[in-house]
Amino acid sequence: MRIRFLTGMGLMVVGLWLFGVACGAPKVSPITLTLQYRPTASSFVAASGWKIDLEQAQVSFQAFRLYEGTPAYSLRTLPRWGLRHLADSLVGTAWAHPGHFEGGSVKAEWIAAKPLDLLGTGDQEVGKMDAFTGDYGAAEFTFEATDLATLRGTASKDGVEVKFACEIALEKRSLSGLAFEHAISSGEKPVTFSVQLAHWFELTDFSAFSQDEKVPSRKRPDETQTNILRKAVLQSTSYSLFY
Repeated sequence: MRIRFLTGMGLMVVGLWLFGVACGAPKVSPITLTLQYRPTASSFVAASGWKIDLEQAQVSFQAFRLYEGTPAYSLRTLPRWGLRHLADSLVGTAWAHPGHFEGGSVKAEWIAAKPLDLLGTGDQEVGKMDAFTGDYGAAEFTFEATDLATLRGTASKDGVEVKFACEIALEKRSLSGLAFEHAISSGEKPVTFSVQLAHWFELTDFSAFSQDEKVPSRKRPDETQTNILRKAVLQSTSYSLFY
């Protein structure tokens, strides 16, 4: 029978102690890590040849996690395991780690639905992560069905100018396989990520956009172009991590 009088961080610390005993791992300690976003260029020429000047770029996501191991693939459904799930089942079970289940254990986690302005100036704090000291290997973003990527701006090519507006539903997915190979011993340094916005438009054909009936001054993507943009937003190569 499980003992359930410990909850939250206290239960996690007990679980980590059990993990160290069972697996011979070095001692780990709970810490708080700051997650922040670093903007990139808002004007660029995409691989498609279109020059793009963004007026608005916003994305919403639900969670960010750091793993001990490297997930085996880059796009999947929402993960079964998170810090909260692990904390609920640690007593009587060694903390999961590479070799215990695919991808390794979650060692840092931030959960809070939040729209993020990708065109801001300077580093922006996104939130605080519950975390543990030790070696990290990979990161993961989680999107919900209600999350959107909102893009507005002007695209020009060969004398053609398109003022566009896009709202892209990101579906219920997790973007995994982002490399984050660092040893973290304290919460002093932030974990920083950037979005390479030019990658989102590499295959976009703005000539296929059609007039927006509600906002005649703007054009919107058809279903094919929307799907192309969605896949680009959910590509791991569009994201960079720093520590």
